[in-house]
Amino acid sequence: DNTIKLIDLRLLKEYAALRDAKYSSGLATPNVSWSPDGQNLVCGSADGTVWLWDVLGKKVAARLSGRHETGITSCAWNPTSSQIASG
Repeated sequence: DNTIKLIDLRLLKEYAALRDAKYSSGLATPNVSWSPDGQNLVCGSADGTVWLWDVLGKKVAARLSGRHETGITSCAWNPTSSQIASG
């Protein structure tokens, strides 16, 4: 349903849902990665767009397109900086 759901494993309860009308992962199993400070998520989509989500605001912080020619199946944060890797 093109929603990123955040679940508290202690309570086994969804505490947030991230949605945007333009977001569609297009992938059977999209990869999502937390920022080191826990305030953002990054994920890729089948159209090659990297999506940066503001978790507290429950909204898209940035969309990076035109950097990949195919779908993105993996994203990761550098744990010591504000850099991400996608592929």
